[in-house]
Amino acid sequence: MADSYEAPTFLNSVVQPRFEAIQAKLKEASVDPDRWLKLAKKTVSDSVNGIIHDDGGRLGLMEWLETTPENFYIVSYKFTLGSFKAMVSTDIMDGYYWEVTYNGPEEELYLDEYIKNYNVCIPVIIS
Repeated sequence: MADSYEAPTFLNSVVQPRFEAIQAKLKEASVDPDRWLKLAKKTVSDSVNGIIHDDGGRLGLMEWLETTPENFYIVSYKFTLGSFKAMVSTDIMDGYYWEVTYNGPEEELYLDEYIKNYNVCIPVIIS
């Protein structure tokens, strides 16, 4: 059994230039996971504090709450071709979580907020 797989030469000539172009784009975009994850937590904190919303924040629901990025944690994240998505949550607001998406090619950041209404276990029988 061979230790490594070598793609056919014709495939390398197609894949290698594309792979190198993707690597160059990522390097150019300075994709640093820590940088983006800090940005995700700061974005959520700013949103909760009302800095992002025109309505002064959370429609008055959390007027008493002042947060910092340290109040939030990353549940999961994924980086793909210069873009990223992070799921963010906190222990201080039960049932809330946020999805922060950075669209690298458009240089746009999107923030979605979710509230968990319920959690039900549904047995599955696979036959």
